[in-house]
Amino acid sequence: MSASDLPAATGPSSSSPNGLELPPTSPHPIRLPVPRSRPVAAWVILGINILIWLAMTAMGGSTDPYILVRFGAKFNPLIVQGQVWRLVTPIFLHVGLVHLTFNSYAIYAIAPQIEIFFGTARFLAIYLLSGTYGVLLSFALSPNLAAGASGAIFGMIGTQAVFLYRYRDAFGWRGRRQFYNTLSVIATNLILTFAVAGIDIWGHIGGLVSGAALAWNIMPRYQVVTTDHGPSIVDHRALKQWGIAVLAAVILLALSTWLAIALKAVFAA
Repeated sequence: MSASDLPAATGPSSSSPNGLELPPTSPHPIRLPVPRSRPVAAWVILGINILIWLAMTAMGGSTDPYILVRFGAKFNPLIVQGQVWRLVTPIFLHVGLVHLTFNSYAIYAIAPQIEIFFGTARFLAIYLLSGTYGVLLSFALSPNLAAGASGAIFGMIGTQAVFLYRYRDAFGWRGRRQFYNTLSVIATNLILTFAVAGIDIWGHIGGLVSGAALAWNIMPRYQVVTTDHGPSIVDHRALKQWGIAVLAAVILLALSTWLAIALKAVFAA
């Protein structure tokens, strides 16, 4: 059995400033608000996780390996046989109440903030793809049964890190402080990943790296525009631009999945 408990990270807007600072044309810089979206998907995901855990508990317990496999946990032999959907379903499953509680708090703390800045579509792409890449790397390098949203959570933490790094100067000293805080969260959780027995190490690493890489290519591209109402901040990264990056990540995921299954089948023969 392999599962992980992840301490929550702070989201970008909990202590970050409300906008970007323009170069000063007077003794005081001008601060403009950045575009924001209403978080919806983050709460839906949190609710789905809880409902699935309740269903697993009602059917015999979320710590029962048989129940975990029935609900779609990562089980390498079945993935090799063609059940590739098991690369996605584990990110909605949790092993026991403690595991659910820790990961639910992490999602509550960071997921809505990522969705606020990236929008619902880009947030879902990051959450689902980083979680799936984490499961894929776990499938490739670990034989253990595994479940949990931690790969997706690490993906969101990686997203927060690259977002704050990209706009570390524009967000001012608060943004830079939060960037360094995010790095400390990543370092602490990586230490726990390697130090605590039973944690899906490869799932965490796969989620972190893929989430950071995807976020770098689809994050908002802020620009200042001037209208009749004065200057404002807009996101100039069009759907076509970030959509291509997401499509490339999906294609790479499909090819990597095919290769991993093929290698597993060869070595098992």
